[in-house]
Amino acid sequence: MSTNIITKRATGLSLCVIGVLCVLGTIWLSDDFSLGEKLNFWSKWILPIINTLGTGLFCSGIISILIETKSWNDYFAENLKKIIVEHEYLSQIDTDTLSNFHKNVLRIRYKNEDIGKDDTFLDFQQQLIEPLLIKPYRENVEQIINIHDHINNILIVDDQVKYQFRTNKKQISEVAHFDYDDEIISKNDIKISLKKYNEVEEEIDINDTTQVNIIMKDTIHIKSLDVNLKNYITCDKLTIINNSTYIISKDQINVWQMSHLTKKLKMTIFIPNGYKIDFKSFSLNKKSEDMRITNNTLLYSYNDWILPLSGFAWKLIKI
Repeated sequence: MSTNIITKRATGLSLCVIGVLCVLGTIWLSDDFSLGEKLNFWSKWILPIINTLGTGLFCSGIISILIETKSWNDYFAENLKKIIVEHEYLSQIDTDTLSNFHKNVLRIRYKNEDIGKDDTFLDFQQQLIEPLLIKPYRENVEQIINIHDHINNILIVDDQVKYQFRTNKKQISEVAHFDYDDEIISKNDIKISLKKYNEVEEEIDINDTTQVNIIMKDTIHIKSLDVNLKNYITCDKLTIINNSTYIISKDQINVWQMSHLTKKLKMTIFIPNGYKIDFKSFSLNKKSEDMRITNNTLLYSYNDWILPLSGFAWKLIKI
C-alpha cells in the first residue's frame, strides 16, 4: 500500500474521531448548560453548530476512507475514464444537443461568438459536408484517355477509368455510377471488370440487368449506367475498371464531375497531333495539383480529397 493512501486513510480516521468527540462533547455540555439564562445562548446556538460540524467531520472521514478502498477507487477511475478519455457520455446525447455542443466548442476554440449564427458557413458544413464523413468513398482514381483524330468534326476516345472503393461503417457504395451525357457510346463499346484485393479480375456482363442498370438516350446509345455492387458491399479496396470507346465532337467541352467522395487522382491524356489541350479543374485546391504537358501528353495528379460534383473540364484546340 502506498504512503499516499495510508496518509489519506489516517486523515479520514482522524476526521471521524474529531467528529465523534464534537458530538459527544455537545451532549455532555448540553447537560451542564441547561440551567441559567446566561448559558441559554450556548445551548441554543453554539452547541448545535458544534454538533453539526462534528457530524459533518465524521461523514467526511467515512467517505474519505471508503474512497480509498480499491473497489471505490476503481469505480471512480473507470467512470472518469469514460467521461474524460473515451467520451462515452457523448453517445447518450441527442443530435440537437451535440450540434449545439459542437458550435460552442468552435466558438471557444476560435474565440468567435459569430460562429454558428443563422445562415453561416457552419450551417452549410453541417448540412452538406459532414454527411460525407459517414459515406463510403473511392481512392486512387486513375484515368487514361487516348484521343484519336477522325473525319469531319469527330474524335474517337479510348477511355480507361480505374479506382478502389473504400469502406465506411464496414460498407462500400452500393453502386458505381458512370455518365455519358455528352459522349456517343453503345453497350458494345463498354467493358467493366471488378477485382477484389489481390485477386483476378471478374468481368461484368453489361447485358445482365441484375448487375447493371442502364439508362438509354435512344435505342442504341447509353446515357448512364450503374453497376450493382451489393454482392461486394463489405469488400474493402474493391477495384472497378471501366474500359470504353466513345465519340465526341472536336469543339465540345468535356466535363468530368466526381460522383463520389474521392481521395487522390491521376489522369493521363494523349493528345493527337495538330492539337493542343485546354485543361481546367474546378472546386479544387490548386496547391494539391500537379500538371505537366510534354510530347502531346498531359499528366495530371491531385493528392487530396475531391468533393462530389467537383472535377475537370477539357477541350482540344486545333493548332
